[in-house]
Amino acid sequence: MRLSILCVLGSLALVAQEKPARVSGHVRRADTGEPLAKAIVTLHLRDAGRMDQEGDRVFSTGADGAFVLTDVVPGVYKIEAERNGFVSSSEERDPLTVHAGEDASNIEFKLAPAAVISGVVLDQDEEPVQGLHVTAARLRYLRGGKPRLSGGQWATTDDQGRFRIYGMGEGLYFLRTGGELERPMTSVPLKRGPEKSLEYGDTWYPENALSEDGEPLRVGAGADVRGIRISVKPEPAFNITGRVEGDLKSYDMLLIECTKSIPSVLMFGGGHGFQPDGSFTCADLQAGEYVLTAEATSDGRTHYLGYAKVRIVDRNVRVNIPVGQVAEVSGTVTEEGTDAVPKGLQVLLYQSEIMIFPSDLDKSGGFDFRDIPPGEYRFGLFGSHGEGERFYLKQIRCSGADYTTQAVKLDIGVPVSDCRIQISKEMGVVRGEVMDGEKPRPGMAVVLIPESRELRRIRRYTLRVKTDAGGKFEIPNAIPGRYLLFALPPNEDGREFALSFADRNQGDAQSVEVKAGETQAVSLKSLVAR
Repeated sequence: MRLSILCVLGSLALVAQEKPARVSGHVRRADTGEPLAKAIVTLHLRDAGRMDQEGDRVFSTGADGAFVLTDVVPGVYKIEAERNGFVSSSEERDPLTVHAGEDASNIEFKLAPAAVISGVVLDQDEEPVQGLHVTAARLRYLRGGKPRLSGGQWATTDDQGRFRIYGMGEGLYFLRTGGELERPMTSVPLKRGPEKSLEYGDTWYPENALSEDGEPLRVGAGADVRGIRISVKPEPAFNITGRVEGDLKSYDMLLIECTKSIPSVLMFGGGHGFQPDGSFTCADLQAGEYVLTAEATSDGRTHYLGYAKVRIVDRNVRVNIPVGQVAEVSGTVTEEGTDAVPKGLQVLLYQSEIMIFPSDLDKSGGFDFRDIPPGEYRFGLFGSHGEGERFYLKQIRCSGADYTTQAVKLDIGVPVSDCRIQISKEMGVVRGEVMDGEKPRPGMAVVLIPESRELRRIRRYTLRVKTDAGGKFEIPNAIPGRYLLFALPPNEDGREFALSFADRNQGDAQSVEVKAGETQAVSLKSLVAR
């Protein structure tokens, strides 16, 4: 009898454990809050071992924008909503954990109306160009003012040279004509020959897109931007061929990156494989300066074998890259006012948020960078648990030259040594509140930007925080100096990091002088950034 009761209880527990759940919510317009009918809501099970058995769950919303998914197997899911003519927020939604027998309700999706950009591509004789890719490159600014471009929606011109790019989110964009997205420096060939080919060159719109103060297209939610005219002309294209010289037998995969020097971070990706004997070809390149990076992988790790700088002028180029041909820089770090070596810190060399090289400090405060590509770099600091933010680079001198506010130029085979970096933690604090009349503004972005344009190029100087529920903010560890302080609605473009942002909006700024060891108290009004 006792055994039967235990079996029954065990069966009831198993049933409760396996009892399906219910997931429900609404999909609405982000601008008006109105319900969205015919939106597709999808549940993706995150458990890889059960995906083949369970599959995705899909539901279409009704006129009230509601969705209800029943008989959902307990587990962890990714949930998303989409609809033609709308785009979802780029913010990553947390995974949805569904428990047995429970009702996961009140899930809200807000979709913004999608924007459209349309226009025409013409050649030098004002004739339409057919079959040319036009990409809307999304622009975001990184700390230090560096623009980052990432590939997004694209279209191909028709027989009238017309293009229409749809499904775009609100943001800043440059248009680019060219070839395949995974190979950003290529184009569509008009004529090929043994020495060079003739192609429509890589063209940007607006024309000043790659200049430091280039003005992008500002596309609002649901905007219909029409009448864009892009002029292209045939340009010669060339190849870079060569060989990586050294022992390559121990590596699993070999890759050569041919990167054109442009004043932005281009997030299209792409690379070219090279042969086991080290030979490679980077084809269909325009004139300009390139950095070639030879990479290899073994046991899941990337190894940088060597680099070369190549300038294409009017013909194909051949170059050999010896393994170990790299740029180097070394030196020591000391802390102001003490002989002790800072613990837990790394020295960084960076060109952008995605091109960062770290070096640990040895017992004497020494650092040594060995395997990095040539180029212009700035120094930085990093430490776990925020230690890097407690210091700033007060003075940097390499071989007698001052690089405190200037980038250091590294070249292949020309080591930069004897760098002496002094760091300091004598910083200040800026705190205050953001008000709209007598009403506090929670969730606002408060940005401290140096008055000096040169200092804006150094990531550590520009600081950004958010106001709390009472509209209050605090910016700790601010480097001493003169700043402009702004409060603006948060955005996904980092437009406040653009070098020209403070100049365009100076009339709405609060001037602040940060002093070491002192706290500045200010009151701000929010602005609509220009």
